[in-house]
Amino acid sequence: MYQLTEKGKEKIGEFLKECRRKREFLLNTGRDTAKKTIFPREEDILYDINSGNHFETNVWNIGDRYYSSKWHITDHYTGVIILKDIEDFESIPFVSEDPECKRMANVLFNMSLDMDFDASADSYKKELNSLEEQIQGVKNSSLYYVLMDIVENNYSGMENSKVDYDGNIVK
Repeated sequence: MYQLTEKGKEKIGEFLKECRRKREFLLNTGRDTAKKTIFPREEDILYDINSGNHFETNVWNIGDRYYSSKWHITDHYTGVIILKDIEDFESIPFVSEDPECKRMANVLFNMSLDMDFDASADSYKKELNSLEEQIQGVKNSSLYYVLMDIVENNYSGMENSKVDYDGNIVK
């Protein structure tokens, strides 16, 4: 789950203001219609960020991550917004850490990890935290127990084998 930073809120506000201006121009001049278009709101953009869609990584620098998406402002015209991870939006920290979820995330992450030594340690930490969040999200479902069974019976030896609990590369 993500939340917007103050800078991200400002950037989205400016984006929406510019889209409103373009929309009004296109509608007032009769160049387009808005019969099928629902104008985006800050909440819609945050929801889209949280969906995990529209992310691009390593765009300008290795380890950077951006959200980029088109939003319809009229029936035939779109506006594009680009937001940078950490700068414009950030992960919501865990309210309470569950040691078992943390361990399961570590084991599952290590068993599926194809080490890319060009990737920054921060990207491993983000991925590990994201996996831990997802495991916590299914804690009250049967999927949690299936994952626990996989970890305990098949891959417990993978714990801390490539990346430790904090996402640091194990030497």
